[in-house]
Amino acid sequence: MTHKAQRVGWVVAGLLTIVLAGGRFAAATGQNQMSYKKAHPDAKGVSCKTCHEGAMGKATDLNAYGQALQKFKGAGEAGKLTAEDYQAFDAADNDSDGATNRAELDGGTNPDDATSKP
Repeated sequence: MTHKAQRVGWVVAGLLTIVLAGGRFAAATGQNQMSYKKAHPDAKGVSCKTCHEGAMGKATDLNAYGQALQKFKGAGEAGKLTAEDYQAFDAADNDSDGATNRAELDGGTNPDDATSKP
């Protein structure tokens, strides 16, 4: 094998690794979006930005909703959510302020901050 062919092989292997690693992440995100739509059939514009700040849905850029979901499910447990998980989260009151998480989200307040009420 020539040096150039070997270099191309390494580049292809590296790109394949990146794509496959990203594929697992994207599959989990896609599954979460389907579960969210099942729990909220009337929801419009469901995307990674439902739970994340950015369009790519990185685990480190959760928005207030994503952070509250993560806290509700527990560290490392929010990567794969079911419709029932979303429904249980909606009915719960993460910050014990008397308003359900769904009421807080619908009212534009933070479900993890007891001083933030709808």
